Amino acid sequence: MPEKITVERYKAFDGKVFDLRKDAEAHEAAHFHLMLCDLSAEQVQEALDLKREPIAGAIERAALEIKRARRAKAEAAQEPHPQPDP
Repeated sequence: MPEKITVERYKAFDGKVFDLRKDAEAHEAAHFHLMLCDLSAEQVQEALDLKREPIAGAIERAALEIKRARRAKAEAAQEPHPQPDP
C-alpha cells in the first residue's frame, strides 16, 4: 500500500512557491517593494491602521531605505572634494 506523505511548501506574497521557509522569507525581503505596487487608497489606509501588517511592514521598510539613501546623498555632498594641483 502506498505511503501517504505531507509536503510543506511556502508561498511568498507574490505567489512564488518555495520548498523552504527561509527561501520564501529571503525572497520577500529582497522584493518587499513589489508589495507596494498597485495598492488602493483603502489598502494603504488599512496598512496605516495596522490592519494589513505585511503592507505596513513593506511601507516601513521602504521609508527606511529612502531615509538611508537621503542620508548617504547628504553625506556625499558634504565630503570635501580634492583640489587639483596648480
